[in-house]
Amino acid sequence: MLSSFGKHLKIAAIKLAIRRTSPSRIPLVRERAKNVDCFTVEIKDSDGGPIDVLAKGLDKKCLTGDQWSGDLYEFPISIPLQHIEELEVRITHFFKHTRTEYTGAIDFLWGHITKKPHRFLFRNRIVQLFYNQTTRFRQDRIELLKEIHANHLKTAGRDEEAYGALFGDNRSFTEMKLFEDLYGNRAFEHPAFNKEYTAFKLLLGSLAATGDLVSENGKYRLSASSLKSIADFEEAERRHADSVRQNKRLFWITVVIAVATAMQAYIAFFKG
Repeated sequence: MLSSFGKHLKIAAIKLAIRRTSPSRIPLVRERAKNVDCFTVEIKDSDGGPIDVLAKGLDKKCLTGDQWSGDLYEFPISIPLQHIEELEVRITHFFKHTRTEYTGAIDFLWGHITKKPHRFLFRNRIVQLFYNQTTRFRQDRIELLKEIHANHLKTAGRDEEAYGALFGDNRSFTEMKLFEDLYGNRAFEHPAFNKEYTAFKLLLGSLAATGDLVSENGKYRLSASSLKSIADFEEAERRHADSVRQNKRLFWITVVIAVATAMQAYIAFFKG
């Protein structure tokens, strides 16, 4: 009874997915994938046996498809439906630029009923909107340089060789990889991505021009002099902060003196 029910679930899942089988090439780039909505149905031995079929058709008696040859699905094959309950069904849903994999008939049918790809896209859109509103891109070259150092030190916590990158070894990074490391992959979907990425590249070029970064073959690496640049900048910031504090003290001292002088003049005038 249970096995018969499982068989019918598998047949229902295959029948539903096979209505929109995927083409040989599926565009996943966002701009080209707006109308993508198709499935691939793979039938496999649950114990890792030789059956590995890409389903293409289904009738009342058998399932037809192409058997895996080791390089691609190319050998036509037919599987009687009475054997379906012994096999594993894996379904992949390509929807717009997403790819959702299901590991069984129940998993697929539940995901299809509850619109799993739609839910994923909706949740992803909300998260992206929040990211767009809260992310602040670096506009200052020294602040960016400090972020690069922090990123390398964070990597050094996982990889001892990375620590040497701070002092001029051959470990380097590309503009795109560093941008992703600092801002996350959601930065590429930010509405101001083109503008911010262009500014980011200009900042890296400026840091390379002053010797804080070494530019080689389209990649960058930190130089030892970058530590001095950061130290000099922080020292200048401290001096500026000290100067501001001193100016504030002088201002209030001047105010106190002016008030005291005014009071003395006021008292002297009325006593006189």
